[in-house]
Amino acid sequence: MAFTEGKQQVIQNPLNLLTKNSTLLKIFLFSVLAKIVLAFFIPIAGDESYYWFWGQNLQLSYFDHPPAVAWLTLISNFFYNLFPPDLMSLSFRLPFIFLSSLTLFVWLKNYSLENEDRGDLVLFSILYLLNPLLGLGGIFATPDIPLMLFWSLAYFSVLKIRLTQKRLWYILLGVSLGLGFCSKYHIVLFPPAVLIALLWLKDYKLIQFRKLFLTFIFGLIFCAPVLIWNAQNDWASFNFQLNHGLNAPKPYDWKWTAGYFLAQSLIFNPVILFYLVKHVQKSFSKSMAFSQWAFFTYSSFKAVVEGNWTITAHVQALAAVDKKFKDYFKFSLIYASLFWLGLIAVLLTPFGTEKLRLFPQSHMATQIYNATKDYRPLYGPTYQISSLLHFISKEPVYKLKGLSRHDFYDRMPQSFPVENTFYVLKYTHSGWPAWIENYKLELITDENLSYLNQHSLEVYRVSSYE
Repeated sequence: MAFTEGKQQVIQNPLNLLTKNSTLLKIFLFSVLAKIVLAFFIPIAGDESYYWFWGQNLQLSYFDHPPAVAWLTLISNFFYNLFPPDLMSLSFRLPFIFLSSLTLFVWLKNYSLENEDRGDLVLFSILYLLNPLLGLGGIFATPDIPLMLFWSLAYFSVLKIRLTQKRLWYILLGVSLGLGFCSKYHIVLFPPAVLIALLWLKDYKLIQFRKLFLTFIFGLIFCAPVLIWNAQNDWASFNFQLNHGLNAPKPYDWKWTAGYFLAQSLIFNPVILFYLVKHVQKSFSKSMAFSQWAFFTYSSFKAVVEGNWTITAHVQALAAVDKKFKDYFKFSLIYASLFWLGLIAVLLTPFGTEKLRLFPQSHMATQIYNATKDYRPLYGPTYQISSLLHFISKEPVYKLKGLSRHDFYDRMPQSFPVENTFYVLKYTHSGWPAWIENYKLELITDENLSYLNQHSLEVYRVSSYE
């Protein structure tokens, strides 16, 4: 990959990418507007409200994920309280929309640096925004948003290191990796992916390994919150994530691997994948993408691979697409149109509507809250439902300790009742924690709770025998 000094100067001003290309600027601004509109109409999901709850209870890190998403939801809470309730979904997601848009801008820079005259920024931006994980996924308050930002900055640093070898970029690489580790543990795939790409392209001599000491030191400093929290908590988060992704409690099921390949092919766009395999040969970004997909292929033999785990592989693969892809572009648009239309059609089927009906989100939580507001103190069934009830009402509703899989709530003393009598919102199919044997259980039968039946929920009065 050759870079000339002249080419570097052309893109020295960061805003040149947008201001010198009116079409690209229009696409970028339209994407921001589209995210704002979608964020307004799509209700808050249970995972999002769970991260909001983290922001109300700041720690160095958390059992489920590192802390960056909590830092962001702390900012989100400012907008949430500033705007009227009707704008709840949008106001809460504003910081995440800003960061996801900033990430796109950084990737435009990365794409320009890597592809020079071989690239097409308009083409890349359209493919980027049509990708479900990168486009629509850019509105949700999840750890993927800060992960993507710091991954993109880390990749920018690598590209600049290959150009200039300045210590500044080795330092920025360390900072980006450290903050990426504070966002999501998937950032650990970045260094081996870079190393594999360097070895594959025989470019490893372009990296001055003695300067990597700076990267290591700054990376260690900026990921310190996660390391300290884990050291203080018996490495609980590390163990949970390793078991979650690489050590399923069940025997291997061929559906794990088949589902992984099917999901990745459908989400990424098989037209683009075909082009990369057939027409793109030596590409640093492509090598990084395929090494990540290879890792998750291995992981699929150990446990279920969730679709969003490969988000960084998607953007790296798209960055390898050059302007010769124009011959395939219309086919990729046709596929993307069919994908989104097919997804909407599935959601309108009885199967899809049932999935949507049971999916924990803020509209559902509002109905549940109104139906159960006479039963206090109330404890929730899962971290999603409990955090949603808290989010939409500002009234704390803690998950009952041990009622569902271990999470942040189980580490809070408020999740274990101190009252002699309390109420529990519970899924009909879930069991009770062992400690509840010391209490008397009474199922509440009330017509006002009929809405709960639609979601397989019920309310119990729990009383001490004493």
